[in-house]
Amino acid sequence: MSDYRALGTDTLQPILTFRFSVALDGIGEFEATEVSGLGYEIEMIEDEIVGPSGSASLRKMPGHLDYDEIEITRPLSSDTTLWDWMKRLAVDGEDVNGVRSNGTIVLYDSAANPVAEWKFERSWPISYSVADLDISDASVVTETIKITHEYLERTT
Repeated sequence: MSDYRALGTDTLQPILTFRFSVALDGIGEFEATEVSGLGYEIEMIEDEIVGPSGSASLRKMPGHLDYDEIEITRPLSSDTTLWDWMKRLAVDGEDVNGVRSNGTIVLYDSAANPVAEWKFERSWPISYSVADLDISDASVVTETIKITHEYLERTT
């Protein structure tokens, strides 16, 4: 039996991925087909402590916070917003401080109501790619941008 049923239907409802949108300040807002990297990890630091009797033990402490890179995938179209953002840094040589953007990712339920939101800050693109083009594959061509950032928070 699922943990959700054990807690009761009024207490906890699972969230399904119906639709999500991405907004990048100064860049634009768009719907994506896939978003990954909404997480972080805390570095673990081990420190050896020697007691009065001379015996040693390890003490574990939290260290630096390391945010995952966010990957955003969407169908390729005539909109070159993500390509242009990457180009400003990689090709045009614009300073990273001029390219940085804050952003928001919103997850919607089947009725188009927002059910979860993440905000990230001081992000910039680190890679851009288009899915392989294969004449024998009739799937939708997608573009993916990977961004790094310095802060992530789930706000709802």
